[in-house]
Amino acid sequence: MASKKTKHYQLNQWEPDDAVLRNDFNADNLKLDAALAEKAERSALTALSQTVAAKGNCSIETGSYIGTGQSGQANPCLLRFTGKPMIVFLGTDHMFDYNSIPEYYILFRGAPYLHARSTQGGLPLTWMENSVSWYSNDRYRGPEAQFNLDGVEYQYIALVI
Repeated sequence: MASKKTKHYQLNQWEPDDAVLRNDFNADNLKLDAALAEKAERSALTALSQTVAAKGNCSIETGSYIGTGQSGQANPCLLRFTGKPMIVFLGTDHMFDYNSIPEYYILFRGAPYLHARSTQGGLPLTWMENSVSWYSNDRYRGPEAQFNLDGVEYQYIALVI
């Protein structure tokens, strides 16, 4: 057994006449492992914080709305944000009559139209400083194509600057 310990981690320090025991080495290895893991976690957190800080002031906003059943240019859907939306992911788990998978849209800032596999020709997008709106003039599937079916919940996630 070691007769001395190190100052900071209390690791074993043997004198020439001390008995060297396997348990002492195992205990030291556990202390070293824990100290190195803590240092690595702190280093990783610091690096991640620095990376995120260097990437700007982008934030994520989430929300949902309940469809009203209206459509057309006079009844656009409108999402408002605390900052400038750059990308908006819009979706629902509602199953439409013509397919068996949920529908989703991805809106990219600056794009004049929203093209989705279920729309004919795309939906006109209007980008404002802190919001985005769209509408459908599809006379057969207006509210459905506009993501505004009455009573259906639609969720969104937006990257905002």
